[in-house]
Amino acid sequence: MSSLATGDASLPTISNAIESLHSLRDARVPVGAWTPATRFANAPVAIARDFRHDPVMPAHVLIDGNNLLHAMHAQAIGRHIGRETLVRWIERWAEKRSDEITLVFDGPAPNTSLLRQMDSARITVRFAAPKSADDILVEMIQATKTPTAVRLVSGDTAIQYEARFRKCPVTSSLDFSEELLAAQRQPPVPRARES
Repeated sequence: MSSLATGDASLPTISNAIESLHSLRDARVPVGAWTPATRFANAPVAIARDFRHDPVMPAHVLIDGNNLLHAMHAQAIGRHIGRETLVRWIERWAEKRSDEITLVFDGPAPNTSLLRQMDSARITVRFAAPKSADDILVEMIQATKTPTAVRLVSGDTAIQYEARFRKCPVTSSLDFSEELLAAQRQPPVPRARES
């Protein structure tokens, strides 16, 4: 007679197997053991939790500038979009929002005249050199006291994992470029007249 027919208690039951799977799924890496290797080992858990940005709640929007430029080039076929144009498009997108916006580009700051063209009252434009924009964005994400109020815009999966681990809402550069394009089609917000 087989052990299944006799009800042998040493064999795992279906409910025990399911319980084991749930405990594996719910396992968390201790804080002291957190390494890049464990981050990617837990990636399916991080991907499953997709924190969406609440457009009503004011947030600090962190934008990976070069990554967004590549997405914009893919969206706006036949049209050259540079850093200065990107700043203007983000300003237009931000007209109806109260978000704080930081746009981070790789490399050193350009010469003074080009830097002046990219000046914005609405957007903080940073250049990452000697670090990378990715490093700056990760540092900003790690330094925040309220990660759910920080929205990351990047297509870089390593930065997205870091943001999701900290429970920051994440928008891919491709999706954000569509938001920018939609904002360009809207009529501009009328400016208040000065008295």
